[in-house]
Amino acid sequence: MQAKYTELVMKCLWKLTKLIQDMITKQRLKVNQLLLDIHNFLVASPPAIWKKRLADKVPLTDMPFRTVKTILHELINALGFKVFEHLDLISDPEKSYVHQYLTYMINDRERKAEKESPANVSENSGSPKSDNSNHGGDSSISTGSAEEFKNETVSESTTVDQNKDDDLSQHQETLKQIFEKISKMETTKEVYEAA
Repeated sequence: MQAKYTELVMKCLWKLTKLIQDMITKQRLKVNQLLLDIHNFLVASPPAIWKKRLADKVPLTDMPFRTVKTILHELINALGFKVFEHLDLISDPEKSYVHQYLTYMINDRERKAEKESPANVSENSGSPKSDNSNHGGDSSISTGSAEEFKNETVSESTTVDQNKDDDLSQHQETLKQIFEKISKMETTKEVYEAA
């Protein structure tokens, strides 16, 4: 029964993941808080655990881990390099799993774009392909300065309706609880032992 519950939670997360771009556009998602929650999930359940689960053929194997990577991918699709500006709640973000995965995904995206259209990528890209260690602070990578982005966000956020903020807070709290539940080893063991 609990395995079905976990699978249902994963399906709900997948549906919410499809809404990420729209929620960012409408400023209904606190990206930095979502990235912090993902960071906490990856600290509590590092990638090595998911590889072991896959090797041990545990039910639902690495599905939660793949879901987290899908969320990161959607954030990159919505924000591009600006996603690195939202790592401000993570202490020492350059050393975090989140930063590592974002860097890898952006590099992979650039490699694919380069293969499809090398002329377009080299003309439109102002960043060197080999050095991606400083995305968080390199203003040449983003499409605007961090200060401009902050000013735009502050001025636009003042127009957000209070009810939307309440709804958003409720959704974020639900997501946080889901991530906490699936990242705890005891909960995961209970789910798989019951199956």
